[in-house]
Amino acid sequence: MSDILTDASAISMPPRFFRCLDEGDYRALVSLLSEDALWVRQGKQLIGHKMVEEALAQRNPTRRTVHLLSNLFASRTDHDEIRVTGYLIAVNHQGDAIEPAKPAPLRGMETIRTTSVLVRPTPDGPRICEIRNGPILFARP
Repeated sequence: MSDILTDASAISMPPRFFRCLDEGDYRALVSLLSEDALWVRQGKQLIGHKMVEEALAQRNPTRRTVHLLSNLFASRTDHDEIRVTGYLIAVNHQGDAIEPAKPAPLRGMETIRTTSVLVRPTPDGPRICEIRNGPILFARP
């Protein structure tokens, strides 16, 4: 793999990350992170693979989420990294288990907020080194 980081490779990282989260593929999600990655999740700072894995192991198995990203753009930093920012729209269902082949009830979007994902080049390809979401801009009442 290459340690050259392009805007296109950086912009692909947030959708891959949130898709892995939504599909429950936590092993793939962790593989997208640098060893020292910081994920500010639900007000807690998760640093490194172990903390992320432990937090995701606590996730309700009947919870279904979809994280939609839009208006993504890339900005280069002074440290050969790329910050990808955009809007994050969350749709969530918690409750009774639903058969995977059946749709969950859709009651609208839960929240809209900004998201910021910092991507750095590594010899193994791009890796996410930081994920932070901004304050909620819109929320379902």
